[in-house]
Amino acid sequence: MLSNSWITTPGKMNGDLLSHSTTVGLGYGSAIDILTAAFEASIVSLLEAKELAVTQLSINNNKAVVCTVVRF
Repeated sequence: MLSNSWITTPGKMNGDLLSHSTTVGLGYGSAIDILTAAFEASIVSLLEAKELAVTQLSINNNKAVVCTVVRF
């Protein structure tokens, strides 16, 4: 079951880099929340990306943060 606390930060352009991060609140079903956030943050950006530059997953203060940076 997915967490009901989602915070999504849209991509921000910095030259040819697009950064997209997704934060999900961890609760029951935390592993699925993390995987879903990783998928969401990656797939949308990667649809038009030529190269995946950086993908980071961090867990702080009971929240999972996924940041994907792609090069166009």
